[in-house]
Amino acid sequence: MGHMEKPFLIFDFDGTVADTKDLILDIGNIYASEIGVAPISEEDVDTYYNEGARALMAKRNFSVIDVVRLLKRGSEIFAERSGSVRLVPGIGEVIGEMADGGVYIAVVTSNTEESVRKIMGDLSKSFIGIFPEKDLFGKAAKLKKVMKAFGADPKNVFYIGDEPRDMAAAVKAGVHPVGVTWGFGSKQSLISAGAEAVIGSPEELKRVGSV
Repeated sequence: MGHMEKPFLIFDFDGTVADTKDLILDIGNIYASEIGVAPISEEDVDTYYNEGARALMAKRNFSVIDVVRLLKRGSEIFAERSGSVRLVPGIGEVIGEMADGGVYIAVVTSNTEESVRKIMGDLSKSFIGIFPEKDLFGKAAKLKKVMKAFGADPKNVFYIGDEPRDMAAAVKAGVHPVGVTWGFGSKQSLISAGAEAVIGSPEELKRVGSV
């Protein structure tokens, strides 16, 4: 790819490309019933995604061990149920169209590549790479690694995500942070975390990189 001049869009997966909101809530509740605590509410999920794990721990009196176990158990349940996950309405068409137009598109995800390919089906072909990122604190490092692999210039790279921590990772990696409002983060929390732009529909993605 060398020093490409075309925009390079790197997408977060959960909540940004895949509509995983209901599944995440289900996972929280399966786990809560397994360990015998009160069900997880939508408000708890919002707290976790907008304010972070510590805020949820304080609100629900969870320990670090509880959260680590929840994330581990959650990824097992996610893998079992990934067949029921659908893409965010309209995003498949937009990504396909952009890839056909020569925009480079990749995905960084905390899921396995296999789960992502299963959920995306044919759309996987539009991506130049699907990069699993296992470490919760490693998104910025992963973004840098992906850029290095393709020889991408950070000024042409846009990281698109739905959570404040996605925006923070983009800032740290020196790329353009773009927030979407159909996932887990609120518009305000995305802006506070450094989003240069916040978009409200997949159709608006076509403007990213052309400005």
